Amino acid sequence: MGEDNFIDQMRLDSKVAVVTGAGRGLGKEIALALASAGSDIGLMARTESQLEETAREIEAYGRKAMVIPIDVAKSEEVEHAP
Repeated sequence: MGEDNFIDQMRLDSKVAVVTGAGRGLGKEIALALASAGSDIGLMARTESQLEETAREIEAYGRKAMVIPIDVAKSEEVEHAP
C-alpha cells in the first residue's frame, strides 16, 4: 500500500467529530487534525473565546465548526447541549 493510498483511506470527508477541551492544548490540536483530514467539528470547552479562535482555524481548512461553550464535567450542561 502506497503512502498516498493510506492518506486517502484516512480522509474524514462528510464526517462530523465532537471534540471536548477544543479551546487549547491537546483538544485543540486534535480538532485541527480532524479538520485537516476533512471533518467538520463540534467544539466543546468552557471558554468561548478560545473555541472561537479554534473555529477560525478550522474554517481556514474549509471545514465547518460549531462552538459549544460547555463544562462537560456538569451533566446537566451536557444533557442540554445542542
